[in-house]
Amino acid sequence: MKRRLRPGIGWLVLVACSASACASAPERATREGVQSLAREIETTAAGEGREDDVLERYVAMAAARSPEVRAALERYRAAVHRIAPSRRLPDPMLELGLYVWNSDEGGAVTPAKLGLRQEFPWPTGPRAEAEAAIAEAMVQRRLVEALLLDVRAQIAEELYRLWLLERLRAIQAEQLEVLRGLSESTLGGLAAGTATLADRQQVELALARLEDTVAGLEVRAQMAEARLRALVSAAPDEALPRVSSLPSPALPGEDEEALRAAAKAHPYLASFEAGAEAADRAAKSRRAAR
Repeated sequence: MKRRLRPGIGWLVLVACSASACASAPERATREGVQSLAREIETTAAGEGREDDVLERYVAMAAARSPEVRAALERYRAAVHRIAPSRRLPDPMLELGLYVWNSDEGGAVTPAKLGLRQEFPWPTGPRAEAEAAIAEAMVQRRLVEALLLDVRAQIAEELYRLWLLERLRAIQAEQLEVLRGLSESTLGGLAAGTATLADRQQVELALARLEDTVAGLEVRAQMAEARLRALVSAAPDEALPRVSSLPSPALPGEDEEALRAAAKAHPYLASFEAGAEAADRAAKSRRAAR
């Protein structure tokens, strides 16, 4: 509901105070939040001091190159920038008035009158709309945090898979050397009469199966590396950090309450709570505008 009132000093002060919710603590915290999150992502992308942590180095590459992370951060920044216009007063209107009259005796035009008109919303309107915009910005922040965790989880999964395949290939390569040595021994034994043809064929069959297994591990390792390159947006010819050792995976506690608390604290689930709050704030804003 909008009312046209003569802009007295008291009313102007009241509207200015209500509209100055722009400088409220929640909005300042939201602005500082987007700046701190951007600095955190830039710090992660820099990757300083992480030469010994392969996982962190890959996460740093993804933070610096991932278009999804950048797009989510810009959506968050845009939501923060929408807070200030939401509490802004309506634009003033410049009015020009003329009165033209005509009669049997003649006609005339009154002098032009120039005026400035400003509509003042109900005092709670700008505050409610700003609170709705702040809540929507919080939704975007939670989505950025959830995306960063998801990227880290995907990179960790591919790194552990690649590390496991490397270890399996090393073990199978040692077994190949053993079987090749045994194949040469059976070949000499066959010539000396100490081994039969069946022994020779059995060793060759085991050797062929193991070679197929090693070839399959090689293909799986190439697939894992390709997925890892896609996650960090690396070029096909770019050298990636080698996975020599990884920390032991952290297993969740068996306490059900601890698991529930950890799941509830996940940013993706928190985004739904923030979305519900944003919807409530938007409803209050519409009621205030009504």
